[in-house]
Amino acid sequence: MNTRAPNLTWPAGAGVASLRSAARIAMMVLAAALGAASGSSSGASDIRDPTPEFKVRRKTAIFPDITRADVTLNIDVAAKRATVAGGMDIEIGEADGGAPLLDVVPPAARFVAVDGGERVALIEVTSPDRGSVMRMVDAVLAKGVHTLDFEEYALREGTDATTRTSLEGISFVDGGFEFQTDQDDTKPRHFTERFFPSGFERDPYPFKVTVNVQNATAAQSPDVMTNGVKTLVTDGQRFEIAFPEDYNTSSWFLHVIDRNQFAFATGEYSTSDGRTVPLTAYGPRQADVDLTIAGTKRLIAEIEADYGPYPQDFFLVAVNTTFNDPEEYVGAAQIRLNADGDNPIRRSALRHELLHMWFGRSARPYEGRDGWVDESIAAWRSDRSEPIELDGDYVPLAYESRYERHTPDESYDQGTEFSADLDRLFAGQGGLKPVLRAFHERYADRFFTTEDYLAFLREKAPDRAKLDELIEAKVYAGAAPHH
Repeated sequence: MNTRAPNLTWPAGAGVASLRSAARIAMMVLAAALGAASGSSSGASDIRDPTPEFKVRRKTAIFPDITRADVTLNIDVAAKRATVAGGMDIEIGEADGGAPLLDVVPPAARFVAVDGGERVALIEVTSPDRGSVMRMVDAVLAKGVHTLDFEEYALREGTDATTRTSLEGISFVDGGFEFQTDQDDTKPRHFTERFFPSGFERDPYPFKVTVNVQNATAAQSPDVMTNGVKTLVTDGQRFEIAFPEDYNTSSWFLHVIDRNQFAFATGEYSTSDGRTVPLTAYGPRQADVDLTIAGTKRLIAEIEADYGPYPQDFFLVAVNTTFNDPEEYVGAAQIRLNADGDNPIRRSALRHELLHMWFGRSARPYEGRDGWVDESIAAWRSDRSEPIELDGDYVPLAYESRYERHTPDESYDQGTEFSADLDRLFAGQGGLKPVLRAFHERYADRFFTTEDYLAFLREKAPDRAKLDELIEAKVYAGAAPHH
Protein backbone atom coordinates (compact mmCIF):
# COMPACT_ATOMS: atom_id res chain seq x y z
CA MET A 1 0.00 0.00 0.00
CA ASN A 2 1.03 3.59 -0.51
CA THR A 3 2.58 5.30 2.50
CA ARG A 4 2.42 8.90 1.31
CA ALA A 5 1.50 11.20 4.19
CA PRO A 6 0.36 14.82 4.34
CA ASN A 7 3.33 17.19 4.26
CA LEU A 8 1.79 20.54 5.01
CA THR A 9 4.10 23.39 4.01
CA TRP A 10 3.91 27.03 3.08
CA PRO A 11 4.26 27.91 -0.60
CA ALA A 12 7.78 28.74 -1.72
CA GLY A 13 8.62 32.32 -0.92
CA ALA A 14 6.12 32.59 1.95
CA GLY A 15 8.93 33.56 4.28
CA VAL A 16 8.51 30.96 7.02
CA ALA A 17 9.87 27.49 7.74
CA SER A 18 8.02 24.49 6.40
CA LEU A 19 5.93 22.40 8.74
CA ARG A 20 7.56 19.02 9.19
CA SER A 21 6.15 15.94 7.53
CA ALA A 22 3.59 13.85 9.40
CA ALA A 23 5.14 10.62 8.18
CA ARG A 24 3.80 7.17 8.95
CA ILE A 25 0.18 8.21 9.35
CA ALA A 26 -1.27 7.76 5.90
CA MET A 27 -2.19 4.16 5.24
CA MET A 28 -2.41 3.20 8.90
CA VAL A 29 -5.65 5.05 9.32
CA LEU A 30 -8.03 2.43 7.94
CA ALA A 31 -6.51 -0.24 10.15
CA ALA A 32 -6.65 2.17 13.08
CA ALA A 33 -10.31 2.86 12.45
CA LEU A 34 -11.09 -0.83 12.30
CA GLY A 35 -8.92 -1.71 15.27
CA ALA A 36 -5.39 -2.66 14.33
CA ALA A 37 -2.62 -0.05 13.96
CA SER A 38 -0.20 1.99 16.03
CA GLY A 39 2.20 4.89 15.55
CA SER A 40 2.92 8.49 16.48
CA SER A 41 4.29 11.77 15.26
CA SER A 42 5.55 14.86 16.98
CA GLY A 43 7.13 18.19 16.25
CA ALA A 44 6.72 21.95 16.25
CA SER A 45 5.11 24.36 13.82
CA ASP A 46 5.47 27.94 12.70
CA ILE A 47 2.73 30.55 12.50
CA ARG A 48 2.79 32.49 9.25
CA ASP A 49 0.93 35.65 10.20
CA PRO A 50 0.44 36.07 13.98
CA THR A 51 -2.88 37.54 15.06
CA PRO A 52 -2.44 40.88 16.82
CA GLU A 53 -2.17 40.88 20.61
CA PHE A 54 -4.55 43.00 22.70
CA LYS A 55 -5.05 44.25 26.25
CA VAL A 56 -7.24 42.53 28.85
CA ARG A 57 -7.28 43.56 32.53
CA ARG A 58 -4.01 45.47 32.06
CA LYS A 59 -2.40 42.33 30.69
CA THR A 60 -1.22 41.81 27.12
CA ALA A 61 -3.16 38.86 25.68
CA ILE A 62 -1.00 36.97 23.19
CA PHE A 63 -1.37 34.00 20.84
CA PRO A 64 1.33 31.47 21.76
CA ASP A 65 2.67 28.71 19.53
CA ILE A 66 1.32 25.38 20.83
CA THR A 67 3.98 22.70 20.36
CA ARG A 68 2.19 19.70 21.93
CA ALA A 69 -1.18 18.84 23.45
CA ASP A 70 -2.74 15.76 24.97
CA VAL A 71 -6.05 14.98 26.64
CA THR A 72 -7.60 12.02 28.42
CA LEU A 73 -11.29 11.36 27.84
CA ASN A 74 -12.86 9.14 30.51
CA ILE A 75 -16.30 7.71 29.68
CA ASP A 76 -18.09 5.90 32.51
CA VAL A 77 -21.02 4.14 30.85
CA ALA A 78 -22.71 3.02 34.08
CA ALA A 79 -22.48 6.45 35.72
CA LYS A 80 -23.38 8.26 32.47
CA ARG A 81 -20.47 10.62 33.01
CA ALA A 82 -17.63 11.81 30.78
CA THR A 83 -14.65 13.84 32.00
CA VAL A 84 -11.62 15.42 30.35
CA ALA A 85 -8.16 16.30 31.64
CA GLY A 86 -5.07 17.25 29.68
CA GLY A 87 -2.14 19.50 29.08
CA MET A 88 -0.18 21.37 26.46
CA ASP A 89 3.22 22.93 25.92
CA ILE A 90 3.27 26.47 24.58
CA GLU A 91 6.04 28.73 23.35
CA ILE A 92 5.90 32.47 23.91
CA GLY A 93 8.08 34.50 21.57
CA GLU A 94 7.23 38.00 22.78
CA ALA A 95 10.16 39.60 24.62
CA ASP A 96 7.94 40.88 27.42
CA GLY A 97 5.85 37.69 27.61
CA GLY A 98 2.10 37.92 28.01
CA ALA A 99 -1.13 36.18 29.03
CA PRO A 100 -1.64 33.21 26.67
CA LEU A 101 -4.83 32.87 24.62
CA LEU A 102 -6.33 29.48 23.77
CA ASP A 103 -9.86 28.14 23.88
CA VAL A 104 -12.03 25.57 25.60
CA VAL A 105 -15.80 26.02 25.57
CA PRO A 106 -17.10 23.77 28.38
CA PRO A 107 -17.81 26.09 31.33
CA ALA A 108 -16.61 23.42 33.76
CA ALA A 109 -13.05 23.95 32.44
CA ARG A 110 -12.03 26.72 34.82
CA PHE A 111 -8.43 26.35 35.98
CA VAL A 112 -4.98 25.48 34.68
CA ALA A 113 -1.71 24.78 36.49
CA VAL A 114 1.26 26.64 35.00
CA ASP A 115 4.61 24.83 34.87
CA GLY A 116 3.50 22.33 37.50
CA GLY A 117 2.78 24.96 40.10
CA GLU A 118 0.54 27.98 40.22
CA ARG A 119 -3.20 27.37 39.75
CA VAL A 120 -4.52 30.05 37.41
CA ALA A 121 -8.03 30.87 36.23
CA LEU A 122 -9.06 30.43 32.61
CA ILE A 123 -11.18 33.47 31.90
CA GLU A 124 -13.39 34.15 28.91
CA VAL A 125 -12.36 37.23 26.92
CA THR A 126 -13.61 39.01 23.81
CA SER A 127 -11.38 40.35 21.05
CA PRO A 128 -11.16 44.15 20.70
CA ASP A 129 -13.45 44.21 17.65
CA ARG A 130 -15.84 41.74 19.32
CA GLY A 131 -15.13 39.33 16.48
CA SER A 132 -14.37 36.36 18.70
CA VAL A 133 -14.67 34.93 22.22
CA MET A 134 -11.88 32.78 23.63
CA ARG A 135 -10.11 31.86 26.88
CA MET A 136 -7.09 33.54 28.45
CA VAL A 137 -4.72 32.20 31.10
CA ASP A 138 -5.10 34.99 33.66
CA ALA A 139 -1.38 35.41 34.34
CA VAL A 140 1.56 36.97 32.52
CA LEU A 141 4.06 34.29 31.48
CA ALA A 142 7.63 35.07 30.47
CA LYS A 143 9.14 34.48 27.06
CA GLY A 144 9.98 30.82 26.54
CA VAL A 145 8.35 27.39 26.83
CA HIS A 146 5.65 26.67 29.43
CA THR A 147 3.49 23.68 30.34
CA LEU A 148 -0.22 24.08 31.05
CA ASP A 149 -2.12 21.31 32.86
CA PHE A 150 -5.91 21.57 32.77
CA GLU A 151 -7.93 20.46 35.76
CA GLU A 152 -10.37 17.66 35.07
CA TYR A 153 -13.83 18.80 34.02
CA ALA A 154 -17.09 17.09 33.06
CA LEU A 155 -18.72 17.21 29.63
CA ARG A 156 -22.40 18.07 29.45
CA GLU A 157 -24.82 15.73 27.71
CA GLY A 158 -27.67 17.20 25.69
CA THR A 159 -28.47 19.44 22.73
CA ASP A 160 -28.10 23.20 22.39
CA ALA A 161 -31.57 24.63 21.75
CA THR A 162 -30.23 27.43 19.54
CA THR A 163 -27.74 25.59 17.33
CA ARG A 164 -29.47 22.17 17.55
CA THR A 165 -26.06 20.57 17.95
CA SER A 166 -24.72 18.47 20.80
CA LEU A 167 -23.57 20.51 23.77
CA GLU A 168 -20.23 18.81 24.21
CA GLY A 169 -20.30 15.70 22.04
CA ILE A 170 -21.36 13.06 24.57
CA SER A 171 -24.50 10.91 24.58
CA PHE A 172 -25.74 8.13 26.90
CA VAL A 173 -29.12 7.47 25.26
CA ASP A 174 -30.89 4.19 26.13
CA GLY A 175 -28.00 2.87 28.19
CA GLY A 176 -25.53 3.29 25.34
CA PHE A 177 -22.61 5.64 24.89
CA GLU A 178 -21.21 7.77 22.08
CA PHE A 179 -18.77 10.66 21.80
CA GLN A 180 -17.83 12.55 18.66
CA THR A 181 -15.81 15.66 17.85
CA ASP A 182 -18.88 16.98 16.06
CA GLN A 183 -17.72 20.19 14.38
CA ASP A 184 -19.33 22.98 12.38
CA ASP A 185 -17.25 25.60 10.59
CA THR A 186 -20.22 27.97 10.21
CA LYS A 187 -20.60 28.49 13.99
CA PRO A 188 -18.16 30.29 16.30
CA ARG A 189 -16.15 28.10 18.66
CA HIS A 190 -17.37 24.87 17.04
CA PHE A 191 -14.08 23.12 16.37
CA THR A 192 -12.13 20.99 18.87
CA GLU A 193 -12.47 23.70 21.53
CA ARG A 194 -16.10 22.58 21.96
CA PHE A 195 -14.75 19.57 23.85
CA PHE A 196 -11.02 19.88 24.59
CA PRO A 197 -8.53 22.67 25.33
CA SER A 198 -7.07 23.70 21.98
CA GLY A 199 -5.42 26.41 19.95
CA PHE A 200 -6.57 28.03 16.74
CA GLU A 201 -6.70 26.89 13.11
CA ARG A 202 -3.60 28.81 12.08
CA ASP A 203 -1.43 26.82 14.51
CA PRO A 204 -1.10 23.06 13.80
CA TYR A 205 0.52 20.89 16.47
CA PRO A 206 0.82 17.19 17.46
CA PHE A 207 -2.18 16.07 19.49
CA LYS A 208 -2.74 12.87 21.45
CA VAL A 209 -6.03 11.63 22.88
CA THR A 210 -6.34 8.79 25.38
CA VAL A 211 -9.85 7.31 25.58
CA ASN A 212 -10.89 5.23 28.61
CA VAL A 213 -14.29 3.51 28.37
CA GLN A 214 -15.29 2.20 31.78
CA ASN A 215 -18.14 -0.06 32.92
CA ALA A 216 -19.39 -1.00 29.47
CA THR A 217 -21.72 -4.01 29.51
CA ALA A 218 -20.77 -7.42 28.18
CA ALA A 219 -23.03 -6.76 25.19
CA GLN A 220 -21.19 -3.55 24.25
CA SER A 221 -18.01 -3.34 22.18
CA PRO A 222 -16.22 0.02 22.61
CA ASP A 223 -14.12 1.29 19.73
CA VAL A 224 -12.80 4.55 18.27
CA MET A 225 -13.20 5.62 14.65
CA THR A 226 -10.60 8.23 13.78
CA ASN A 227 -8.34 9.79 11.15
CA GLY A 228 -5.47 9.57 13.62
CA VAL A 229 -3.32 6.55 14.43
CA LYS A 230 -4.93 4.36 17.07
CA THR A 231 -3.26 2.02 19.53
CA LEU A 232 -5.42 -0.38 21.53
CA VAL A 233 -3.82 -0.34 24.98
CA THR A 234 -6.40 -2.39 26.89
CA ASP A 235 -8.85 -4.56 24.99
CA GLY A 236 -12.18 -2.77 24.68
CA GLN A 237 -11.32 -0.19 27.35
CA ARG A 238 -8.33 2.05 26.64
CA PHE A 239 -7.28 3.55 23.31
CA GLU A 240 -4.53 6.01 22.41
CA ILE A 241 -4.92 8.15 19.29
CA ALA A 242 -2.03 10.17 17.87
CA PHE A 243 -2.69 12.95 15.38
CA PRO A 244 0.23 14.33 13.34
CA GLU A 245 1.82 17.72 13.80
CA ASP A 246 0.36 19.22 10.61
CA TYR A 247 -3.28 18.69 11.65
CA ASN A 248 -5.04 21.67 13.20
CA THR A 249 -8.14 22.18 15.35
CA SER A 250 -10.55 21.51 12.48
CA SER A 251 -8.66 18.44 11.20
CA TRP A 252 -9.11 15.88 13.99
CA PHE A 253 -11.89 13.31 13.70
CA LEU A 254 -12.63 11.20 16.79
CA HIS A 255 -15.76 9.09 17.29
CA VAL A 256 -16.12 6.74 20.30
CA ILE A 257 -18.74 4.12 19.53
CA ASP A 258 -20.25 0.78 20.46
CA ARG A 259 -19.36 -1.23 17.35
CA ASN A 260 -22.38 -3.46 17.89
CA GLN A 261 -24.66 -0.54 17.05
CA PHE A 262 -23.14 0.14 13.61
CA ALA A 263 -22.90 -1.40 10.17
CA PHE A 264 -19.63 -1.16 8.25
CA ALA A 265 -18.61 -1.22 4.60
CA THR A 266 -15.10 -1.06 3.16
CA GLY A 267 -13.59 -0.79 -0.28
CA GLU A 268 -10.61 0.44 -2.24
CA TYR A 269 -10.14 3.09 -4.88
CA SER A 270 -7.32 3.15 -7.44
CA THR A 271 -6.35 6.78 -7.88
CA SER A 272 -5.40 8.34 -11.19
CA ASP A 273 -1.76 8.51 -10.03
CA GLY A 274 -1.62 4.79 -9.26
CA ARG A 275 -2.22 4.61 -5.51
CA THR A 276 -4.63 2.31 -3.70
CA VAL A 277 -6.77 4.23 -1.22
CA PRO A 278 -8.80 2.40 1.46
CA LEU A 279 -12.43 3.51 1.95
CA THR A 280 -14.54 2.96 5.08
CA ALA A 281 -18.15 3.93 5.74
CA TYR A 282 -20.14 3.19 8.88
CA GLY A 283 -23.56 4.05 10.25
CA PRO A 284 -26.75 2.53 11.66
CA ARG A 285 -27.98 1.04 8.33
CA GLN A 286 -26.06 -1.39 6.13
CA ALA A 287 -27.84 -0.12 3.01
CA ASP A 288 -26.63 3.44 3.67
CA VAL A 289 -22.98 2.52 4.10
CA ASP A 290 -22.97 0.16 1.11
CA LEU A 291 -24.40 2.90 -1.12
CA THR A 292 -21.91 5.38 0.31
CA ILE A 293 -18.92 3.24 -0.62
CA ALA A 294 -20.25 2.75 -4.14
CA GLY A 295 -21.01 6.46 -4.47
CA THR A 296 -17.60 7.45 -3.12
CA LYS A 297 -15.84 5.51 -5.87
CA ARG A 298 -17.93 7.13 -8.60
CA LEU A 299 -17.58 10.64 -7.19
CA ILE A 300 -13.83 10.49 -6.61
CA ALA A 301 -13.40 9.44 -10.25
CA GLU A 302 -15.59 12.37 -11.34
CA ILE A 303 -13.69 14.90 -9.22
CA GLU A 304 -10.28 13.53 -10.19
CA ALA A 305 -11.11 14.21 -13.84
CA ASP A 306 -11.47 17.90 -13.01
CA TYR A 307 -8.91 18.53 -10.27
CA GLY A 308 -6.31 15.80 -10.39
CA PRO A 309 -5.49 12.74 -8.25
CA TYR A 310 -7.34 12.22 -4.98
CA PRO A 311 -4.99 13.99 -2.53
CA GLN A 312 -5.71 12.00 0.64
CA ASP A 313 -4.51 8.52 1.53
CA PHE A 314 -7.84 7.21 2.84
CA PHE A 315 -11.49 8.17 3.21
CA LEU A 316 -13.44 7.48 6.38
CA VAL A 317 -17.09 8.58 6.51
CA ALA A 318 -19.74 8.45 9.24
CA VAL A 319 -23.23 8.16 7.74
CA ASN A 320 -26.37 9.24 9.64
CA THR A 321 -24.77 8.86 13.07
CA THR A 322 -26.05 10.60 16.22
CA PHE A 323 -23.93 13.69 15.60
CA ASN A 324 -24.41 14.05 11.88
CA ASP A 325 -24.16 17.70 10.84
CA PRO A 326 -22.23 17.44 7.54
CA GLU A 327 -18.57 18.30 8.05
CA GLU A 328 -15.20 17.37 6.58
CA TYR A 329 -11.89 16.52 8.24
CA VAL A 330 -8.55 15.39 6.81
CA GLY A 331 -9.41 12.20 4.93
CA ALA A 332 -12.72 11.89 6.79
CA ALA A 333 -16.25 13.25 6.84
CA GLN A 334 -19.63 12.95 8.50
CA ILE A 335 -22.72 13.20 6.31
CA ARG A 336 -26.49 13.16 6.72
CA LEU A 337 -28.36 11.31 3.99
CA ASN A 338 -31.98 10.71 3.16
CA ALA A 339 -33.28 7.15 3.11
CA ASP A 340 -33.89 7.32 -0.63
CA GLY A 341 -30.67 6.19 -2.29
CA ASP A 342 -31.54 7.99 -5.53
CA ASN A 343 -32.26 11.32 -3.86
CA PRO A 344 -29.95 14.06 -5.27
CA ILE A 345 -29.47 15.34 -1.71
CA ARG A 346 -27.59 12.11 -1.02
CA ARG A 347 -25.24 12.63 -3.94
CA SER A 348 -24.84 16.33 -3.16
CA ALA A 349 -23.88 15.77 0.48
CA LEU A 350 -21.26 13.16 -0.35
CA ARG A 351 -19.92 15.12 -3.34
CA HIS A 352 -19.65 18.28 -1.24
CA GLU A 353 -17.55 16.64 1.47
CA LEU A 354 -15.40 14.77 -1.07
CA LEU A 355 -14.66 18.04 -2.86
CA HIS A 356 -13.28 19.28 0.44
CA MET A 357 -10.62 16.58 0.28
CA TRP A 358 -9.07 18.77 -2.45
CA PHE A 359 -10.25 22.21 -1.32
CA GLY A 360 -10.25 22.56 2.44
CA ARG A 361 -8.23 19.51 3.53
CA SER A 362 -5.43 19.49 0.96
CA ALA A 363 -5.30 23.12 -0.05
CA ARG A 364 -6.22 24.46 3.40
CA PRO A 365 -7.59 27.83 4.55
CA TYR A 366 -5.30 29.53 7.04
CA GLU A 367 -7.96 30.81 9.44
CA GLY A 368 -11.68 31.49 9.82
CA ARG A 369 -11.78 34.46 7.48
CA ASP A 370 -10.45 32.27 4.66
CA GLY A 371 -12.90 29.37 4.97
CA TRP A 372 -15.34 30.88 2.47
CA VAL A 373 -12.99 29.94 -0.37
CA ASP A 374 -13.29 26.16 -0.15
CA GLU A 375 -16.99 26.35 0.77
CA SER A 376 -17.73 28.47 -2.30
CA ILE A 377 -15.96 25.92 -4.51
CA ALA A 378 -17.59 22.85 -2.94
CA ALA A 379 -21.05 24.44 -2.96
CA TRP A 380 -20.69 25.47 -6.61
CA ARG A 381 -19.76 21.91 -7.60
CA SER A 382 -22.49 20.24 -5.50
CA ASP A 383 -25.85 19.37 -7.06
CA ARG A 384 -28.35 22.24 -7.13
CA SER A 385 -31.80 22.23 -8.70
CA GLU A 386 -31.47 25.76 -10.05
CA PRO A 387 -28.81 28.50 -10.31
CA ILE A 388 -28.27 30.78 -7.32
CA GLU A 389 -29.04 34.45 -7.94
CA LEU A 390 -28.98 36.81 -4.95
CA ASP A 391 -29.80 40.04 -6.83
CA GLY A 392 -27.15 42.14 -5.09
CA ASP A 393 -27.98 41.34 -1.47
CA TYR A 394 -24.37 40.59 -0.51
CA VAL A 395 -22.41 40.41 2.74
CA PRO A 396 -18.63 40.21 3.23
CA LEU A 397 -17.40 36.64 2.81
CA ALA A 398 -13.89 37.45 4.02
CA TYR A 399 -14.25 38.97 7.46
CA GLU A 400 -12.44 42.23 8.07
CA SER A 401 -11.65 40.98 11.58
CA ARG A 402 -8.51 38.89 12.13
CA TYR A 403 -10.18 37.31 15.15
CA GLU A 404 -13.24 35.75 13.47
CA ARG A 405 -13.06 31.96 13.65
CA HIS A 406 -15.96 30.67 11.57
CA THR A 407 -17.15 30.70 7.98
CA PRO A 408 -20.21 32.81 7.12
CA ASP A 409 -23.34 30.93 6.04
CA GLU A 410 -23.42 33.09 2.92
CA SER A 411 -20.30 31.28 1.66
CA TYR A 412 -22.63 28.65 0.21
CA ASP A 413 -25.14 30.63 -1.84
CA GLN A 414 -23.17 33.83 -2.33
CA GLY A 415 -19.98 31.84 -2.82
CA THR A 416 -21.73 29.70 -5.42
CA GLU A 417 -22.77 32.80 -7.32
CA PHE A 418 -19.22 34.18 -7.17
CA SER A 419 -17.81 30.88 -8.47
CA ALA A 420 -20.41 30.79 -11.25
CA ASP A 421 -19.36 34.33 -12.23
CA LEU A 422 -15.74 33.18 -12.30
CA ASP A 423 -16.71 30.23 -14.48
CA ARG A 424 -18.16 32.65 -17.02
CA LEU A 425 -15.18 35.02 -16.73
CA PHE A 426 -12.76 32.17 -17.48
CA ALA A 427 -14.92 30.68 -20.25
CA GLY A 428 -12.21 31.24 -22.84
CA GLN A 429 -9.82 29.11 -20.75
CA GLY A 430 -12.26 26.26 -20.30
CA GLY A 431 -14.09 27.79 -17.33
CA LEU A 432 -13.21 27.80 -13.66
CA LYS A 433 -12.36 24.09 -13.32
CA PRO A 434 -8.88 24.22 -14.93
CA VAL A 435 -8.09 27.35 -12.90
CA LEU A 436 -9.04 25.55 -9.70
CA ARG A 437 -7.00 22.52 -10.73
CA ALA A 438 -3.94 24.77 -11.07
CA PHE A 439 -4.75 26.44 -7.73
CA HIS A 440 -4.86 23.05 -6.02
CA GLU A 441 -1.59 22.00 -7.64
CA ARG A 442 0.07 25.10 -6.21
CA TYR A 443 -1.43 24.86 -2.71
CA ALA A 444 -1.74 21.10 -2.17
CA ASP A 445 -0.71 20.31 1.43
CA ARG A 446 -0.30 24.04 2.05
CA PHE A 447 -2.20 26.82 3.74
CA PHE A 448 -3.72 29.63 1.70
CA THR A 449 -5.36 32.92 2.65
CA THR A 450 -8.15 34.86 1.00
CA GLU A 451 -5.51 37.12 -0.48
CA ASP A 452 -3.59 34.13 -1.89
CA TYR A 453 -6.71 32.89 -3.68
CA LEU A 454 -7.65 36.28 -5.08
CA ALA A 455 -4.06 36.93 -6.21
CA PHE A 456 -4.08 33.59 -8.02
CA LEU A 457 -7.33 34.48 -9.78
CA ARG A 458 -5.87 37.84 -10.81
CA GLU A 459 -2.80 36.05 -12.17
CA LYS A 460 -5.00 33.93 -14.44
CA ALA A 461 -7.82 36.36 -15.23
CA PRO A 462 -8.37 37.47 -18.85
CA ASP A 463 -10.09 40.65 -17.60
CA ARG A 464 -8.59 41.98 -14.37
CA ALA A 465 -10.99 44.92 -14.16
CA LYS A 466 -14.03 42.65 -14.35
CA LEU A 467 -12.54 40.29 -11.78
CA ASP A 468 -11.86 43.16 -9.37
CA GLU A 469 -15.48 44.29 -9.74
CA LEU A 470 -16.66 40.79 -8.78
CA ILE A 471 -14.29 40.63 -5.81
CA GLU A 472 -15.35 44.01 -4.51
CA ALA A 473 -19.06 43.22 -4.87
CA LYS A 474 -19.23 39.57 -3.82
CA VAL A 475 -16.21 38.87 -1.60
CA TYR A 476 -15.59 42.07 0.33
CA ALA A 477 -19.04 43.61 -0.23
CA GLY A 478 -17.83 47.01 0.91
CA ALA A 479 -15.68 45.77 3.81
CA ALA A 480 -12.00 46.68 3.94
CA PRO A 481 -9.68 43.88 2.74
CA HIS A 482 -7.24 42.55 5.31
CA HIS A 483 -3.57 43.30 4.67
